Parts: sequence; C-alpha cells; structure tokens
Amino acid sequence: MMENNRNKRFIAVGALVAVLSFTLLLIGVWLVLETQPNGKNIAAFVVLSLIFGGISAGLFYLKRKIGFILFAAGLAVGFFEMFRVFANGMGGWGDLVGIVSLFTWTVIGLACGGAGLFGQYLYEKIKNKKD
Repeated sequence: MMENNRNKRFIAVGALVAVLSFTLLLIGVWLVLETQPNGKNIAAFVVLSLIFGGISAGLFYLKRKIGFILFAAGLAVGFFEMFRVFANGMGGWGDLVGIVSLFTWTVIGLACGGAGLFGQYLYEKIKNKKD
C-alpha cells in the first residue's frame, strides 16, 4: 500500500512541476513578451516542461530530498529571473537572455542538489564508519 501511494505522489509531483513549468513559459512568452507562440514554441515548451517534471519526479521517487529541494529552488529562481529579464526588455535580446537565465539557474539548482546529495553521502559514509 505504501509503495502505491509513493508511486502516485511522485507522478503527481512530476506532473505538477511539468504543468507549472509549461504554464510559466507560456505566460512569459505570451503575456510578458507579448509574442504569439507558434507550434514549434509550444512543442519546445512541452519537451522542456517534461524534462523538468521528469527530473523532479526522479529525485522525489528516489527520496533525494536535498536534490529535489535545491532543483526546485533553482527552477523557481530561474523563472523569476526569466520574468524579470522579459519585463526589462533589453532591446530585442530579452527573450534569449531570459531563457538562458532560466537554464542557468536550473542547472545551478541541479548542480547544488547533486553537491548536496554527495555531501549527504559522504556524511553518512563517515558516520557509519565510526559506528
């Protein structure tokens, strides 16, 4: 029974992150940049959102709480920066710089999550060695 609930939760977490990511990307391009997204944009948003959702679901399923939290924080900061850059304009480069800042902060969150997981692994290894 517990395994079934865990499966439902990790699917829900992944789906939630994917839907939120897609929605924020669509809002950023459509409302903030005031650009009509085409089919290629929407397909790219879907793929990117599924990647974000898959990473989140994987970290959640594997019970990598530190990695999940830091990746989610990186996503949140990335979307905030993307919206900030989109709103500032930047003379035609705002859309590219905004997306690059989203990717940058997402990778930073993932890298920090990996570093946190590695630190946790080392701590547990040292702790178990002393026992």
